[in-house]
Amino acid sequence: FLRYVRRSSHFGSSRSAHRARPHRGASPSGQCLTVRPAAMVERLTYRRKNRYNTKSNIQKIVKTPGGRLVFHHQKKRAKGPHCGDCGGKIIGVPVKRPIEYKRIPRRDRRVNRAYGGSRCAKCTRMRVMRAFLIEEQKCVKQVLAEKLSQAKEKEAPSKKGKKSKA
Repeated sequence: FLRYVRRSSHFGSSRSAHRARPHRGASPSGQCLTVRPAAMVERLTYRRKNRYNTKSNIQKIVKTPGGRLVFHHQKKRAKGPHCGDCGGKIIGVPVKRPIEYKRIPRRDRRVNRAYGGSRCAKCTRMRVMRAFLIEEQKCVKQVLAEKLSQAKEKEAPSKKGKKSKA
């Protein structure tokens, strides 16, 4: 209920950056009002052993049917599985805390393809294409090597006919 109101002498002066002082009971229009204390807020206490506001002790205020305010303990938000290559989320796998993945069947923990629960579809496609192209490159190298060896075999008999001086 404390409002900060500048004095009228400060408005036109060069000291406009001066910090305003609190003025009890003043409204924006400048009239004095009586200050009443706010109604007492219901105090809430932690319901479990940990009494500190930590990451693992997140509480939510809930109003009961009886009109009381109580704390409800909240679980940590899950991040869900992410791709090991690009770091993006894996679509099709539910977002749960690690221990909860134990309780769901294995088919729900992964996607039905190669690298199902560990790589996203885009990265899987890139891996398959890369492997295919590498295999194709190996085949091309092998064919070229065979052609070179056949060409050498054809040239070899013509050279054997001539004897060199030794």
